[in-house]
Amino acid sequence: MRFILCMLAAFAVCPLFGEAQSEEYALLRKRAEEGAFVFVLPIDHTVQPLCSLAVTVPKKYKPLQPLESFSPAQSRMIEFIPESENDPYGWSEIITINKYLGSRTSADLFMNRILRSMISKMEECRVLVHSSSKEGAVEEARFLIQYKLRGQQEVLGVVYFSGPYDCVGMQYTVRPKAGQSVADAVFQVEAFLKKNCQKAAMPKF
Repeated sequence: MRFILCMLAAFAVCPLFGEAQSEEYALLRKRAEEGAFVFVLPIDHTVQPLCSLAVTVPKKYKPLQPLESFSPAQSRMIEFIPESENDPYGWSEIITINKYLGSRTSADLFMNRILRSMISKMEECRVLVHSSSKEGAVEEARFLIQYKLRGQQEVLGVVYFSGPYDCVGMQYTVRPKAGQSVADAVFQVEAFLKKNCQKAAMPKF
């Protein structure tokens, strides 16, 4: 079972995590038991229950970096590609999870920084979704973009959340396969993020 907690002061792969206290918690536990990587990242842990970002990476993906490198004191990023692929640059899909703990960075500000960089560097950029919202201390920002990189078509979806101290998020990029339309790749990205990147109320571990 790969249930990974990443909070301000703790990182662990937990074989046991008590009784489920919510439907969200129970669903994440079930996914971990089925072999998925489940990351619980802090959005606002000054409240109870803890406002967190739950990111699920299905078991058909493998990490490009060691899991232990994603501890709070080390890397801010970890990436996953399909298990059947070995080239870290020649992937068909890539999942990127980012955390900026204690940064006090706004999700909207960080997302727009990424978007501006993409637009300035990529060819034939088309922004399909660009939105942000705020509820209390929690801010959510997202965009969906299609573009070409060195002639290769890609579709990228980005979702970030921030609270008083932390900014965390997930990015999912697809390179359309032979016979797959860009519209199908867009649908794939949207569906993946909707299923695997969710704000969750979690008990205190």
